[in-house]
Amino acid sequence: MKKGCVLDASALLGDDIDLRAGGFFLCDSVRGEIIDENARIALDAAIKSGDVVVIEPTDESVKKVTEAAKRTGDISDLSLADTQSLALSHMMGIPIQTEDYAMQNVAQAMGIRWVAARQEGIKKVIIWTYRCSGCKKPMDGPGECFVCGHHAMRKAKKYQPNQ
Repeated sequence: MKKGCVLDASALLGDDIDLRAGGFFLCDSVRGEIIDENARIALDAAIKSGDVVVIEPTDESVKKVTEAAKRTGDISDLSLADTQSLALSHMMGIPIQTEDYAMQNVAQAMGIRWVAARQEGIKKVIIWTYRCSGCKKPMDGPGECFVCGHHAMRKAKKYQPNQ
């Protein structure tokens, strides 16, 4: 297991992380989410110096995260960068730093350690389910109901306390 942690965009944009400390990893897709010019300059300098290493997760790790996100019902709330960041953390066996509740939920469900610097973070894993807002028919995910055309609503199905 490598020392350090995986950073997602929320960690880079909101936290006062000293990237010069080193030991940070991220996916190239996360770099693409950083549009703040000063944050991008600092990130590029840290990558150039080797303090931040850009690594892509394996397809197998991405698949495991995608399956877990489907099980928790968070799949529609994760971007490609979110999924790849979780997969990288899973693949490397190191924590992920994120303020994103959906990412924390999937990470917790998978047994991936996560760190939130600005907020407390989730207290329990939530398994989400979808129902039509019109006819209340259970749905597989977000979108329009195939029966009546209303949109799906997300509801908490069950909670699992954090270990």
